[in-house]
Amino acid sequence: MNVLSPGPSESEMKRHWRVLLAAVLGNSLASGILVFYTIGIFGPGLQKDFGWSSGFIFGGVLVYTMTTLIAAPLAGRLSDRYGVRRIAPLSALLLSPAIMAFALNDGSKWLYAAIWMAMSLIGAGTSPVTWSRAINTHFERHKGLALGISLVGSGLMASILKPLGFWLFAHWGWQGGFVALGVFPLISAIAGWFLLAPRRDPAPRAIDGPVATAHGLAFGEAVRTYHLWLMVAGITAMAMVVGGVLPHIETIVGRMGFSGGTLLTIVSVMGLATAAGRLSSAWLIDRFWAPGVASVFIFAAAAVLLIVPAMPAQLLFGIVTVAIVGATAGMEIDVAAFLVARYFGHRSYGTIYGVIFSGYSVGVGLGSILYGASLEREAGVATTLGLSAALLGGGAVALLALGPYRFPAREAAGTEECAIVRT
Repeated sequence: MNVLSPGPSESEMKRHWRVLLAAVLGNSLASGILVFYTIGIFGPGLQKDFGWSSGFIFGGVLVYTMTTLIAAPLAGRLSDRYGVRRIAPLSALLLSPAIMAFALNDGSKWLYAAIWMAMSLIGAGTSPVTWSRAINTHFERHKGLALGISLVGSGLMASILKPLGFWLFAHWGWQGGFVALGVFPLISAIAGWFLLAPRRDPAPRAIDGPVATAHGLAFGEAVRTYHLWLMVAGITAMAMVVGGVLPHIETIVGRMGFSGGTLLTIVSVMGLATAAGRLSSAWLIDRFWAPGVASVFIFAAAAVLLIVPAMPAQLLFGIVTVAIVGATAGMEIDVAAFLVARYFGHRSYGTIYGVIFSGYSVGVGLGSILYGASLEREAGVATTLGLSAALLGGGAVALLALGPYRFPAREAAGTEECAIVRT
């Protein structure tokens, strides 16, 4: 691996903390977080009131992810053209009534599906596609760390939403729960608008400007490179494992022979491990070749998944297994945000990352469905985990095949002085 000097830490963190805070809030309160982690709580209420099947209710997630194929690249294109400050807060503002619209449903399946579709289209501007662009155009020497920090909040918010969702459902029902959830994007909209406002500095430093966005490939040029399609293939393959293993982690740990309080203890490690994995990998990719760093995490998780069926049902083995898998979970989309900047530059960053994020979203959706069906079979765990290891290994190989950066940190950093871009 080649070491990249991150430079003095005086720092982009200090100069652009407002951008980082806006991205943390934006990613934490995105549509993919707010509804995905609460539909399992509100779903039984819909099932009881309208007689819908569980499969139909969770089918809304598939409608959402398939719509993302169009919505994510579109949001990226708009943020490239008009800037994140115009797109992300507006998207969050419109997302609020879209989520609340669930409460107006009187039993119409068409309306239910339409709300999921509208939420994907309208809320695409609140996804990491836009917020990672804001990070990439302001951070260079600490790009990886800033991206990692911006996405850690989404994991923490997911852990908060579970108990909050149960409280809302118990006190206000599923209608009141959706109305309450719809308030959260307003926080992101207001914070994003003010935090991303141009900085007023009577004596600006020479390196105080964001990174120049003209530095890089146009989208048409990127499509003709093998780098883009390697990223799409690798990230989508790994996303299927994330979408398949994480929602069913309790089932997998239970099939390992754990139950009751021991199972809960093991599963509770997942959230902390995910945050630790994201931050540690983010710190490392600023200093070493990112595909190499990612492959170390990914191959470790693949190896663990392969040997899970042969592991004894001992607490330590369970905790280590979940910790290693958790440290890898979600890392691939963080690394992808970094890789887009290093292999394609910033010129069409949002559009390119939007294409990759589309593949990631579809992979997560398909993984959740396919793994659920596989785990219903008695012998499904060994087969599922073996497939997971193969998908992870294939994804890591795809990233390793990317080769050297086309826009390394030292080259990009030199553009900071003259850059004036839309935020």
